[in-house]
Amino acid sequence: MDVTATFQLTPREFRQAIRNLPTIRRIALLSVLFTVAGLVELFTSNHPQWWLIVTGPGLLVFLELAAVRGATRRSAPLLANPWTVRVTEGSYRLETNASSAKVGWSNYREVTERAGFWYLHQANRAVSFLPQQAFNETDRAQVAAFFAAKLPAQPRPWYRALI
Repeated sequence: MDVTATFQLTPREFRQAIRNLPTIRRIALLSVLFTVAGLVELFTSNHPQWWLIVTGPGLLVFLELAAVRGATRRSAPLLANPWTVRVTEGSYRLETNASSAKVGWSNYREVTERAGFWYLHQANRAVSFLPQQAFNETDRAQVAAFFAAKLPAQPRPWYRALI
């Protein structure tokens, strides 16, 4: 298999990809838990802990402004030019005007699919993403079948949902 695609992400697509990164989703889940705990504390305690009430929404605002929008601003020069990705039996290659990277499949542990992107999880917990729309229907099906065979998604026990 040798599939190559060239694409250009819009800032909106890039933000969507960043929001769906596993780390960002985990922090968002924790902020929702803090918010619920804060509301429970507010309605059940005579002396609520205000830090608990403010932490959840504050964390969500921080995620959106600093992590997601900040990453988009820092990556604006990369978004101005097209990216080329090449998926072969032996490696994944991404080229932009600023950089070029080629990584063998032995460095990846799984591929997950979410919101129109494939997320390539490396063994060192780094994650890169690949938009499915970059490929035509035939290539998309071929790449999806390759990912399913080469790097299947790992089931996670319910008690380790955040890992």
